[in-house]
Amino acid sequence: MEPFIVCKEINDIECLYGRSKAINTLKSCAKRRENVGIIGARRFGKTTILKSMQSYLDSHTEINALPIYYTPTNIHKKTFEVYSTLAALLAKKMYESKIIEEGPFNLSKRLVLDVSSDMLEMKIQISSWHEEYQRQSMFYLVDKLYEKGKYVILLLDEIDSLLLEALGTASDFMSIRDYADKTDKLKIWIAGTTPWKSI
Repeated sequence: MEPFIVCKEINDIECLYGRSKAINTLKSCAKRRENVGIIGARRFGKTTILKSMQSYLDSHTEINALPIYYTPTNIHKKTFEVYSTLAALLAKKMYESKIIEEGPFNLSKRLVLDVSSDMLEMKIQISSWHEEYQRQSMFYLVDKLYEKGKYVILLLDEIDSLLLEALGTASDFMSIRDYADKTDKLKIWIAGTTPWKSI
């Protein structure tokens, strides 16, 4: 099979040629709340599939999934920055989806996040918290979302870079993976060249 090369970004599954089997499998996985690994060589369309599925899930609210796309950029061995970024992305998406309102939002008895459409501002807030609270902030948000009948799908692109470069150690990913394995509140869809069993 030839590499998947396009001149512009595609984020609509109807525009993907030759990917219907993969798309149908992903739709089924979203409905069944399963973890997914999209593994393959570079330039074979993994990012395009993730972004297209994000658009699909955003428009099919009956699946009750809130997709959060993330790829590590300019983060080197900073586990808590990864966690605070994921939490800020999730908070912004919850705000945009009208699941939470703008203003103070209680994540726990000790943590209040000032919610807005400004993801960077929320990331700065979360980054000022104690490291353990930064690590837990995303899970607090996931719990709040689950109370509304929805679950999170983390669409983690470039999983190899996330594990080898962005996180302090590859084992720092285990908090997210363990949570995804033990509950249906959060699922992980990874894209990269590393098989799921190796993560």
